[in-house]
Amino acid sequence: MGILFFVVLPLATILIAIVLQKLLKSPILVAVLVFAVFLILAFTVFTAEFLINAMIYLTYILMKIIPLFA
Repeated sequence: MGILFFVVLPLATILIAIVLQKLLKSPILVAVLVFAVFLILAFTVFTAEFLINAMIYLTYILMKIIPLFA
């Protein structure tokens, strides 16, 4: 099960994102779609507490990254 989370899932995400980018030609739309899929996956596989912690972590990371592009 560990190899699924650390190898297969990231590689599949990258490949699917590349294909969607070529088809849709919109990086924001691709990001929203990938985020929505992982949000649904996290909610069905894990508990709501994991989902809340993931949102807090994502918010923290975005607060660190966004000022770099401003």
